[in-house]
Amino acid sequence: MSTIKNFIAGTLFTISIYGQQTNKDSSYVEKQSRINIPLSYSKTLSVNKDNNERRISLLNELEGISYIRKILSKSEYEEAWIYDPKNSRWIEIGLDETGWIKDSTGYSTKVSLDSLYIDKLMDSLDVLISYHFHPAVIKPFMTDTSSMLPEMKNAVKKFGVEAFLYSSTAIPSIQDINTMIGEQSKFYRKKPYGKITHCVASYFGITEYYLTEKAKEFILEDKNNTIIFNNTDNFLTSLSLYMQTIYSLNKKSEINLEEECINNINYALALFNNDFIDIKFYPYRSLFVKESEEQ
Repeated sequence: MSTIKNFIAGTLFTISIYGQQTNKDSSYVEKQSRINIPLSYSKTLSVNKDNNERRISLLNELEGISYIRKILSKSEYEEAWIYDPKNSRWIEIGLDETGWIKDSTGYSTKVSLDSLYIDKLMDSLDVLISYHFHPAVIKPFMTDTSSMLPEMKNAVKKFGVEAFLYSSTAIPSIQDINTMIGEQSKFYRKKPYGKITHCVASYFGITEYYLTEKAKEFILEDKNNTIIFNNTDNFLTSLSLYMQTIYSLNKKSEINLEEECINNINYALALFNNDFIDIKFYPYRSLFVKESEEQ
């Protein structure tokens, strides 16, 4: 399980997402045996903390997103799925989910990926979408500015903890990006004709991130993805720049919370795109047009 630093309202805290198991120890064997665990069919999406059960939901993409949208507003646990558009299936791939815990680095929520099962899905599917979400539940420690970095403290004071949390959690973490590069490179080496993308859900929408056509050109000749990783090193710098950017933006009292967050997110994502990675944000209000019109 890999951990990364992520700047969210509260103290500086660690969020662990999508750590792929690479050490061949007892935990690796345990995860390897999960390939054949029983499947359980569900009519909805939910957080499943039972490692001995894999849930599959027969829902289309928008139906699944609707459930994720509800979950992330209430759950402090993360979860992950592969969406199979051909068969309208959501397949759970999350492991070892934990709620908020505190350690020497701060507060964290954690979830690992069942990487061996993902490999199996890559063999059988030509198109797949990897989904996970960042919880948007505000906890008391997030309003404590005493241990925040200066730019965090100023941003929270300027925009409020809600706007800062909802904006920041729409940004893929460093580990999200690294995992995407590894998984998509593996997939395209197997199936250059296929399609894979990664998505993270947050309070106001879906952030999609994927390798560009230029990045794919290097996949076959660069087995360790060195060229791609070297050209995405600026992502860490961009996260820091994002903090400074949010701090420097003027709060616009004439617009509502949702509009303010979406503006912040789009401004930040413009900093991250490069020749090797594309990142796009899709507000729920654009995905669910009829629902928005009815409200």
